[in-house]
Amino acid sequence: MDEQLARRAPLLVVLDAPEATVPVLSEELARAPRRVHAALTRGEPMTGSGTPGSAPLCATSTRGEEITDLRVPLLDWLPGPLRRRGLDFLAESEETLARTPRALLPALLTDENPAPSAPVRFARRLLPGALSEACLAAAVRHLFPAGRHEPRQPVGAARLTCA
Repeated sequence: MDEQLARRAPLLVVLDAPEATVPVLSEELARAPRRVHAALTRGEPMTGSGTPGSAPLCATSTRGEEITDLRVPLLDWLPGPLRRRGLDFLAESEETLARTPRALLPALLTDENPAPSAPVRFARRLLPGALSEACLAAAVRHLFPAGRHEPRQPVGAARLTCA
């Protein structure tokens, strides 16, 4: 990922919810890489980025001993300024969701003011279930026109609505 960012290759980061919690079977967690166990033990961000505001990888066993819920730090894999932009976008999208009737929301809500210095765009999936590969490909073509490395301003979120 660092190489893609260094090359300034277009990147669309699709977010789903403000916090990611993944249920993991205890036997799966036992086979996890050492760095996952180390992060859980130390309570530090798994990437070791130490980005201000980054939450550590955290495990809670609320469903018995068979299943452990892992709370995954949001966007911790991005460099600090991009992570901040992504978190700001997520907060703004929460405000949009709170004030907009559900029937008027698009399938994919995109950031409106992308930084021209980085070809990274953020989007939030609003429909239940997965967006199709064709739908996401159309969104990428719209947000990152061929031959351009700078993101284009969205013409209208409704154009990104997929069925």
